[in-house]
Amino acid sequence: MAGEIKRHVRFYIEQRKSKATGNKNKPKPLILSFHYDGKILCSTTGIKLKDSDWDKAKQRVKLPVLRSKEVNRILDGIERKINDTYYSLLAQNISVTNALLLSGIKTKKEVVKTSFWDEWEKYFEMNKNRLSSGTLKSNRTSYNKFKEFIGKRDVQFEDITPELLSQYAEFLLKIGNTNNTIHGNIKRIKIFLNHSKKTGLLRNDSYKHFNVPERVGSIKFLEWKEVKLLLDMQLTDPLERDVRDLFCMCCLTALRFSDVLQLRTTDIQEYTFENIEEVHLGLNIRQQKTDKVTVIPLLKESIEIIDRNKHPKRELIMPQRALQTVNRVIKQLGKRAGIKSQQGLVTFRGNRKEVKTVEKHKVLATHMGRRTFVTIAATRKIPISVIASITGQNPKTTLKHYMGVVEVEKFREVSKMNF
Repeated sequence: MAGEIKRHVRFYIEQRKSKATGNKNKPKPLILSFHYDGKILCSTTGIKLKDSDWDKAKQRVKLPVLRSKEVNRILDGIERKINDTYYSLLAQNISVTNALLLSGIKTKKEVVKTSFWDEWEKYFEMNKNRLSSGTLKSNRTSYNKFKEFIGKRDVQFEDITPELLSQYAEFLLKIGNTNNTIHGNIKRIKIFLNHSKKTGLLRNDSYKHFNVPERVGSIKFLEWKEVKLLLDMQLTDPLERDVRDLFCMCCLTALRFSDVLQLRTTDIQEYTFENIEEVHLGLNIRQQKTDKVTVIPLLKESIEIIDRNKHPKRELIMPQRALQTVNRVIKQLGKRAGIKSQQGLVTFRGNRKEVKTVEKHKVLATHMGRRTFVTIAATRKIPISVIASITGQNPKTTLKHYMGVVEVEKFREVSKMNF
């Protein structure tokens, strides 16, 4: 008898809304259509899809689509349940109606549950080869901090509201984070939420309405004479030589530490220009963080560092040392070199401004390299547009966070006002 029964399960994307809006990329309801005994049952499945995500011939979500396997398993279950319900009613000699069929498939209806944490993990996995190790590490730190804040509570995408982010900012403030650290954590969460919005996991963007403004505190950098103190040190210990060269290379090229470690002999190129007999050496590299190709003219001091470190049997030019090691040892070298000028440190915690002064060698770290290059270049009257081209930054927005002002330059320039 079963072979004589005409029935058919089909799924299709509801099209009336697409005609009204004209937006084929907007997710729309997926409809179940069940044909039986000359009747038709149509019901929503609780799933929304884009037209481009649906394979009409196979009656399933296309496999490359995010979470396609989960959704397809649910569709398999719906199809199985409605057929089981239909046969069960026939076996009991009960007249089949749409209401009975719906009760059979909806009493134990499966719901697509999206784990906020699992999707964030998938985001890390998806971007592990695109983002630098440092960026991935900071994103992972933000993930762990947010998870610590949430604790044992259940959190879904719809729960990420301005109110929740405000509570998270208060949590970070209470455990000792500065405003800029909080700003960075919120920014990294928003990057993931933006991704989730684009992939259809998140349906609202209210989270965008909360922000912790970044406040530029003290700019830490070295003056040229302080860089020279390090370059002129006579060092015999291999570790100290490596640390000094790695740190100074950051100062002389404006490269991030991660890019300095990856310098190769093939990155060094000769540049010739019309009406200039001299051949110039420069670096032609693709920066890891921004993926931008940058040409950096080499100073004679940086060429000297390259010459004493490159090896014919080694592709990488610079010695390979851990960031933590370099930041620890460079403080010791700075003290021995006599870098003892006072450095003001300004931080903001909530509405409170904190100011203290320390000897500069105590705050030496590789991130000062780019700031040192930018500041020295600016005081030498190199145009900001040229500096930005070397660093790969936007001159209007990013350079303001790096460029300090050497005090002597203030007095030198202001003295020109004397009549």
